[in-house]
Formats: sequence, C-alpha cells, structure tokens
Amino acid sequence: MQNNTIIIDLGSEQNVNGIIMLPIMDDGAQSHINSGGWNKSVKLAAFKPEIAQCVKLIARSEAPPRKSSDTKHNETRTSIVDTAIYAAGYTTPVNPSIGTLSLLIVSIAGAHAAVNHNDHQNTVLWSAWSDVQFFASLGGATFTTTWDPVKEEIVQANCANNNHDMFCPGISMDFDSRVIVPGGADSDKTSVSNGTGWKRGRSMKLCRGYYSIITLSDERIFAIGGSWSGGNKNPKDGEIYDPRKQSWKILCNTKGNYIKTNDKPLRADNHTWLFGWTNGSIFHAGPSYNMHWFNTSVTGGNYTSAGRRLDDKLSMSSNAAMIDTTRGPFILILGPEGISKNRARGQTVPLLEV
Repeated sequence: MQNNTIIIDLGSEQNVNGIIMLPIMDDGAQSHINSGGWNKSVKLAAFKPEIAQCVKLIARSEAPPRKSSDTKHNETRTSIVDTAIYAAGYTTPVNPSIGTLSLLIVSIAGAHAAVNHNDHQNTVLWSAWSDVQFFASLGGATFTTTWDPVKEEIVQANCANNNHDMFCPGISMDFDSRVIVPGGADSDKTSVSNGTGWKRGRSMKLCRGYYSIITLSDERIFAIGGSWSGGNKNPKDGEIYDPRKQSWKILCNTKGNYIKTNDKPLRADNHTWLFGWTNGSIFHAGPSYNMHWFNTSVTGGNYTSAGRRLDDKLSMSSNAAMIDTTRGPFILILGPEGISKNRARGQTVPLLEV
C-alpha cells in the first residue's frame, strides 16, 4: 500500500490548518502520520494555515511490523476509518520587514532563560509529548524549541531525560534564574532548566495541571489549584517549593476551595491570579470575585479574606497584571466567566490597589 493516496475536495478554498484521523480500532493497531507512532485513538496534526481547496494524504510507507503475530490481522497495514479537515477563520498577514520565526512545534508554554552558559539569553518553548498535539499523551517526554537570538538559531529537541510531559504546567523562576516547571500532563513531576537543558526535580506532593504558581519574596515558590490534571476530586491545596532544599511542602490551611469559581470541576480552580507580596505573602485577586491573602510564613500557612472585587463577576478566561510593585495597582483584563464560554464582557473594572 506504499504511496497510496486520498484526495479530499473541500468545495472551495479554505485556510487549512489541521487534520484529524481515526485509525482502525482493533487490538494493537497503530498508524503513523506527521509526528511518529500513534495509538488507537483520534489523532490531530496541526500546522500553519495554508490556502487550499484540496487536501492530499499520501501513505509514504507502511506501518511498522507488529511485535507479535498473535493478533487479529497478521499483515502489516495502514488504515483510516474517518478523517476531518480543520480550517482557520482567518490568517495573519506576514510583514516581510519584521521577519518571522519558524518554531517547529505548536508551543503552549515557554520561558526566557535570563542567564545561561553563553549569556545568549535563550528563549525555550515547549508543546507536549508531541510537537503538534497534547491529547492521548504517552507521557514521559516533551518536545521543546530553543531560540538563541545571538546565533539566530532555533533547535528542536525531544526532552525525555526528565520523564515529564510538561503540557499545561505551572511556570516560575527562582532567584538564580532557573526555570521551575511543575505539574501538567504528568501532574506530579517537576522539571528545572538552567538555560542549557532540563533535569528532573522533586515531585510535588499534590498532582495538578492548568494552575497558577508564583515566586515569593523569600525565593520560595507557591502553587495552588489545578484540577484539570491529577483528578479533580483530589485535593489541590497550596504547597511550597524551596529551591535551596529542592523540596515541596503542603500548606494544609491554604485550601484549594478558597479560589474556586462556579465553572465545571476540572476548570473551577484554573488560572488563579496570584501576586507575591512582602514577607512571603500572596495576594489572590481572582478569577473568583472573592479575594484573599495567603500567608506562607507560619506552619501550615493561613489565609484572610481580602473582600469581594466590587461588583465584578467571575472572570475565569481573563487576566490581571501588576503595574507598580511598591503600591500594588493591578489592571484587570476581562473575558468570559468560564473557559468554555467564548463571549467577552464589555464592562470595565477600576484598578485594584493593595
């Protein structure tokens, strides 16, 4: 079946940017497309939008031979049960005077390495276990792309030495500019980058993903929430990472329930707006309308209410940024009340001052 083709006519020109396919669902089935071996579940290949009316799939080679002949189908084959094409609603015009970077992966997270071995201040971006998809994770590895602005080089790597799929983790930085990346798809793992590569850190006490993390005034790092990963019925209370001791400790009095919105369980404690303050304290500004102060300087931590964010509503798909680190004004960027809702709200909110 080598070089067999399928041509899909979309009827008109579209901004084609992805394809999904479903392989045959018998035991041991595997298919290969775009990024290597895929198991028997729906698969996605995403790419930069291209204007096209027809999409042509070519089987360049057969699937690899089965490791065992004790299967329903002994012959080697490639199969597609169903397929669908994705198209973007628009494309971003390219300005030749600005230039572009081909990142080689569909990046979902990244960090700027402030200092590394060659002082090039590299930027590292990463996707998940695959360079173009995150679901059906095999775990244990992450595709990364590192941009060196001095050498003008972009290098892709499959990082597996830390045994960590870093899709949708927390990201922070210690006082020595090491990038600390806990949780995500592999929800208890911690990875540490010094700008030259990744190494495995101590695992978190609680599993979490799609959550918030913040570096404190005393260099420790605070995490809370993250029911998207590690089981939404498991506790997502606050915990502290000490980069000097390289260890995690649960703060049993900083409960994950304090930060929740009324979104569905795996989303209700995502994307918390956390801001480090003095003496190891944290200001929790949202996206729930009830705000809090978290204190990490006492055993087990504690919290006090900071009141309600005036008449503002829940703002899960929103953001907040600190304008002045000495006085603490914050600007709020409002979006939908829940992650699954796509309609932004039009009202404005006054600046918050601590």
